[in-house]
Amino acid sequence: MGFGDEMPEDEARVSGLVAAIDALPGLRTIRACAGHDEPIDSHRENNEFEVHFVADETAEAWASVKRIAHACETIGPASVSFYSDTGEYAFHLYGFIGLEPDGLAELIRADE
Repeated sequence: MGFGDEMPEDEARVSGLVAAIDALPGLRTIRACAGHDEPIDSHRENNEFEVHFVADETAEAWASVKRIAHACETIGPASVSFYSDTGEYAFHLYGFIGLEPDGLAELIRADE
């Protein structure tokens, strides 16, 4: 189960991307932001988005992370970075400058 099972309605713009990540072996989304017209605190602006996910310690999970990184590199402007403050292998996927999350989701699904 990932974040998509509990996604707030105002984050619907990233729901396809969250579903694509949650469908990959060994990955689970933990939070997302679809961007906001008037962002506050750590929220993204309306032409940006982010999805955070964690990876199991398996070869399949690492292959899934590599698949997302390849999609980001191909479609740009997007990036994936690693962080470890959760006690798990956590990643931050960031899309900006008008990149649509559905386009990235399609590329992740197609990159098999």
